[in-house]
Amino acid sequence: MNAKWMLSRRALLGGIGALGLSALTSRTARAATPAAKRFVVFYTPEGLWGRAPRPAPGNGSFGPLFEALEPHRSHVAIFRNLHNPYQIASKNAGRNGDDGHHSGDLEMLSGVSMVGNNEAGGPTVDQVVANAIGGSAPYSAFHLGVRRTTWGEGRYRAFWKAARQRVEPNDDPVSAYNQLFGNFKKADDKFDLRKSVLDGSLRDFDALESSLSSADRVRVEQYHAQLRDIERRLSTTVSCEVPKRPDAINYQDTNRFPEVGRIQMDLLLVALRCGITNVAGIQWGNTNDQTVYSWLGCGQGHAMSHNTNGADPDGSKKLKVRRWYAEQLKYFLDQLAATPEGSGTMLDSTAVLFCSEFGECNGHHASDLTWVLAGNLGGYFKMGRVLDCQGRAVNDLFASICEAFGVSLPNGKFGNPAFCQGPLPLT
Repeated sequence: MNAKWMLSRRALLGGIGALGLSALTSRTARAATPAAKRFVVFYTPEGLWGRAPRPAPGNGSFGPLFEALEPHRSHVAIFRNLHNPYQIASKNAGRNGDDGHHSGDLEMLSGVSMVGNNEAGGPTVDQVVANAIGGSAPYSAFHLGVRRTTWGEGRYRAFWKAARQRVEPNDDPVSAYNQLFGNFKKADDKFDLRKSVLDGSLRDFDALESSLSSADRVRVEQYHAQLRDIERRLSTTVSCEVPKRPDAINYQDTNRFPEVGRIQMDLLLVALRCGITNVAGIQWGNTNDQTVYSWLGCGQGHAMSHNTNGADPDGSKKLKVRRWYAEQLKYFLDQLAATPEGSGTMLDSTAVLFCSEFGECNGHHASDLTWVLAGNLGGYFKMGRVLDCQGRAVNDLFASICEAFGVSLPNGKFGNPAFCQGPLPLT
């Protein structure tokens, strides 16, 4: 036997007694912990329009807007007729010169009134969840952008850590890679080392077993079984392969919007697989959408939202854009679903909120929002349906999400309690 694995009977039994069974029990308990829960916010700009073909409530088709998500039907719920009450009140009052864009981003995910016309008045839902579940990861939350900063006003930020404390998603894939993986040691390397140590320990036990008393043999066999259980669990953990560093790219070029978006999604997926973060957000553009969707044969997003100079009189171009964003979500869900984890996949333990600030983009209205929640957190949510929320506030959906992640909210209400009835009936 290789000398480095040689153990004396006393060292072996002493190790089991002093370090082994108690330590192994705790390690085994950690290995047996259910898959990590994850939360991702997928923000897309400008929202829908008055005559958009929204899916009908019930268990029928997701319709042309969201048909890309049909392959994941069992992990998808679509919410109709959600309202953002603060944005509606701010716009109607013309508060701080608000035309709906001001409050669109600032109040959409926070559930409280904005401060002035340039800052959110509280943390967004991703940060509330991150405060509860993100502490064990290197980043409690991590945010990426896709051509997000093309409009100079500081208020166009979807994510806020606290009142007046904005989160700046990283638009540059190379910079994001360096943040996430610059000093990261491949988990696969550590995994192989742990397996080799286990294999060596088990070989030692086999060699010593014949010289042990009956009582000692029972103790060793218990330890042996626990080591094998750890090995089995290690073999079913999510694979973590650090990606190749992306090439430098002009990430502000509107024609490279799809390419940058795909790179950012891939980086975020690896960060989730590797446990670098369990809470994340990706912001596509901003509420004053300056993207020219040339690859779809469409013009600038903001011009289409208002049909400026006849940019989109029948909504057919906006439909192409919204379908394209649904396809990006499908790609993200595809990758989660293709990654085994425990007895299921990463999609089973993840919740992805697909949202936008307007239910009617021409008038900047935040009523009849149509949002998507994908994943089911191990079956927590009842999916595969379109729900009519009957005008309830987005705060209620956030209360449901927080409840699913075990977040304790004051009186079970998210944000301003005056605009929150409590969690929606989603289970």
